[in-house]
Amino acid sequence: EHALLRLENKLKELEDKIEETRAAGTETNDKHTVAATQYAALNTQLQYELKEAEAYKSLLKERELLLATEATLKEFRQEVSARTIPELNKFASELVSGFTNGKFIGVTITDDFNVLAHFKEGSTREAQLLSGGEFSAVALAIGLAMSKVFSGSSSSLILDEAFTAYDPNNLDATIKTIQSSMGAQQIIIIAHNDSVDAIADYRIAL
Repeated sequence: EHALLRLENKLKELEDKIEETRAAGTETNDKHTVAATQYAALNTQLQYELKEAEAYKSLLKERELLLATEATLKEFRQEVSARTIPELNKFASELVSGFTNGKFIGVTITDDFNVLAHFKEGSTREAQLLSGGEFSAVALAIGLAMSKVFSGSSSSLILDEAFTAYDPNNLDATIKTIQSSMGAQQIIIIAHNDSVDAIADYRIAL
């Protein structure tokens, strides 16, 4: 009986140890599951951040390229401006003076591309402060100056709605100035009003 009791006690101890081991195993398995879940979440976050880092790296390269391109364009613009703006000012001034029978004596395009109009009596005004007819004369002079400087002379010109807000009293002088300064033998004017009828050699109604 004594031996049997000892065996029973040992068996009970073993059962307790098995239960403890099973409980510890369950707890370990739960911890493993939690750890595996956290690992999967962290790995997913890591992959996402790696992709974001690659995308950001690509954006940095694009930004560097864009900055380099902008610097090149700025330098090119400065070179072109330094070379062409004086020519534009000179030719536009000649044109606008002829357009307005000397009312304007010059036009200045500044380095930041503002336009100043100079009057015979000595005053100067920004283009946006001019009247409609005056502004049209200045705009036409600059447009033709750009055509002359960048494209050279042409025997033909097409003016599309160039005289909509134009002073009719200056039309004849304007056409003669264009013919002499631009070397244009043929000027085609597209207009939706009758203001150009008096200066047109031929009229085609559409």
